[in-house]
Amino acid sequence: MVPRFRKSTYRIEVTGIVQGVGFRPFIYRLAQELGLAGFVFNHDRGVTIEVEGTPEALRTFVDDISRKAPPAAKVENVQAAESDWKGYKGFEIRESPAASSSKFVPVSPDLAICDDCRREIWDVEDRRFFYPFTNCTNCGPRFTIVQDVPYDRRHTTMSAFKMCASCQAEYDNPDDRRFHAQPNACPQCGPQLTLADAGGKPVQVPVYFNRNKTMVERCASLLKQGAILAIKGIGGFHLACDARNEKAVQLLRNRKHREAKPFAVMFPDLDSASSYAEISYAEAELLHSSGSPIVLVRKRTPGGAPLAEAVAPGNHSLGVMIPYSPLHELLVKSFGGPLVMTSGNRSDEPIAYSNQEAVSRLGVPEIPEIGGEQGGHIADYFLLHDREIHVRCDDSVLRLFRKRPYFLRRSRGYAPEGIRTNGAFGATILGVGGELKNAFCLARETREAHAKSGEAILGHHIGDLENVSTLQALEEGVAHFSKLFNLTPDCVAHDLHPDYLGTKWTKETFRELSKQGRVFAIQHHHAHIAACMEDAFETEPVIGLAFDGTGYGTDGTMWGGEILLADRRDFLRVGHFRNVWLPGGDRAVKSPWRIALAYLHESAIEIAGFRFLSDISEDRIAMVQQMLEKKLNCFSSSSCGRLFDAVSAFTGIVREARYEAQAAIELEQAIGEDFAGQGSYEFAIEERGPELELDWRPVIQGIAKDLRKGGSAGLISRKFHDALVRGAVKAVQRISERYSIRTVALSGGCFLNEYLLENLIHGLEAEGLKTIFHRRLSPNDGALSFGQVVVANQMILNKKSGIWQYKSS
Repeated sequence: MVPRFRKSTYRIEVTGIVQGVGFRPFIYRLAQELGLAGFVFNHDRGVTIEVEGTPEALRTFVDDISRKAPPAAKVENVQAAESDWKGYKGFEIRESPAASSSKFVPVSPDLAICDDCRREIWDVEDRRFFYPFTNCTNCGPRFTIVQDVPYDRRHTTMSAFKMCASCQAEYDNPDDRRFHAQPNACPQCGPQLTLADAGGKPVQVPVYFNRNKTMVERCASLLKQGAILAIKGIGGFHLACDARNEKAVQLLRNRKHREAKPFAVMFPDLDSASSYAEISYAEAELLHSSGSPIVLVRKRTPGGAPLAEAVAPGNHSLGVMIPYSPLHELLVKSFGGPLVMTSGNRSDEPIAYSNQEAVSRLGVPEIPEIGGEQGGHIADYFLLHDREIHVRCDDSVLRLFRKRPYFLRRSRGYAPEGIRTNGAFGATILGVGGELKNAFCLARETREAHAKSGEAILGHHIGDLENVSTLQALEEGVAHFSKLFNLTPDCVAHDLHPDYLGTKWTKETFRELSKQGRVFAIQHHHAHIAACMEDAFETEPVIGLAFDGTGYGTDGTMWGGEILLADRRDFLRVGHFRNVWLPGGDRAVKSPWRIALAYLHESAIEIAGFRFLSDISEDRIAMVQQMLEKKLNCFSSSSCGRLFDAVSAFTGIVREARYEAQAAIELEQAIGEDFAGQGSYEFAIEERGPELELDWRPVIQGIAKDLRKGGSAGLISRKFHDALVRGAVKAVQRISERYSIRTVALSGGCFLNEYLLENLIHGLEAEGLKTIFHRRLSPNDGALSFGQVVVANQMILNKKSGIWQYKSS
């Protein structure tokens, strides 16, 4: 039947993060407002809408899909095409069809608790009063509970809980914000808490009014007594204790064998956090965002409220969190103060995420007393629940740089959001990542004709691939992503280092692809620069500064202070720091005093009189010196990170490192503001064939001279940082003039040093050079897998490199 007045039918396909973010309810309400009829449903590629109405209303509808989408949605593409008139009556949300063999739909990250849900859990008249699993279409778990797509309750771990009549009524009501909220639940039908002792045995808690309230308040009471509590959160377990109780915080350090690395602190709210730290408006916005990460801010001193010294010893910054789930909200506010919230794991292991795993790894069979150190346990009690976490996901860590977010770790609240790229992908590529701060990456083959961009999905934080448990976490993550996104890798990229666990796993797991020539070893620092280029949508060759601790070089030595001519396909090493022989393998990294001895030895400086060696035995010093003289058990390195370690040891700041990058972090903290304008040390820049060498020996000699004159750590740190900036700028200028490249990419873990990054950008731009640095990803090894995917894609597409034209220059 033809309509009496002119009307049209549109079939609309929407892609992006449009599932699990209240998108279908939004479409329903938008259609109702505009008087349109039809339907909407999720499927395994996005959302399909068929809608009928006047041409004017339809045009408004299509425009508003992107313009008025829910805050957590990320609409990438809206394709509308006219269709045959159907004569629909009303508008409905339809059931999702069965998954197809070509499914691919982005999955929403987990979303922090919204203001509406926060109000409900504190409203004594509300049926969700004190309910720790309250959520709606605007907030709650997503990625960590999804087992498959399309995003429907039956494809999540919430499928174990059947909605009660009241929850079902909300779910069915278009005017309710829980309309089609897949994890919807309440105390009558949803997940429940259990308090258990250190052996996992449930603790009987008398219930007087509200079971959840009683249990949470009991936990708060235990924390006030100095207990360590393991809490099952959104993506895994936290270990919590009173952040103002020195004994409790130190006990947590002792049990977890985490001697000095700073702990994050969760505060009841922003006002409370502001008593302890200086928080800007932009930092507050980041804390209150849907990702709700840990944000590094400056401690408020003097005059700030006191935290235990053991929370963040020797650090001017504080990792601040505010509650991002109802459970955290209820617990921290019931406690009434700041709580240490650190990952629920033993050092060097992945975060625990199931009840059984947490109790076995963090608890003990026999129950000790609160505060006791016997038994090998970490947690005195466990706050468990029966909502399964399908995939572990640690907290994200950011800070602001130039008023915008800058990632230290990209995980909960951001993973598995896709990273758009400048070009299409010629295969489905797995990037395995590096040894440290591992996060894998899957890039989907771009099948759309004439596509000008692609998408890579960077996984959640796995950790350091140094044992079987983290390797297993990597395997589990890759398997889950492959199933969830229907992506079977037909190309794999890994780090060049032959002894990394990730390299060995790749060769073992993907033997057939290796035989087909579709497994690629990507040099570590090239991956850093390629990741930075793609992060900034840069396609032309760059001068890449890759400054970090270590990475296997093409010459078999350890690199880390590299200047590369690079594009996304290939690179030339055109500069680097002078190599140094470092004694003792991994032990050297953990003992900066050994590294300092190596730099003194190479600089022909006598060690007598240096105070940083005063309490180290003569036998130990003599042993290291003998190793250096004979090059026994030594390795050659051009690392920038090791130079930081040496200077930190010279000044007495960190002689024995108790966590990765401690020496560099505390050296930056020591920069004296009073020493501006007092000069800097100078690197010598030497020609070594086609490469420039930044010779640090004059810097070491200058430091030695200042130390003998009694120079302070603040002075030496300032002059060293300024020397590094000046030396890098001079080297880049010469390379830029030689090769006529004016864009400089900055990547590698050393660029987490804010002073270095800010001043280097300023120095390069003052010379008329364009600088690019990371914005969507971290500069550290957490983004290596993305860089590996980018380089491997150029190889698969057989793209010609623009770099080799410079080889004879």
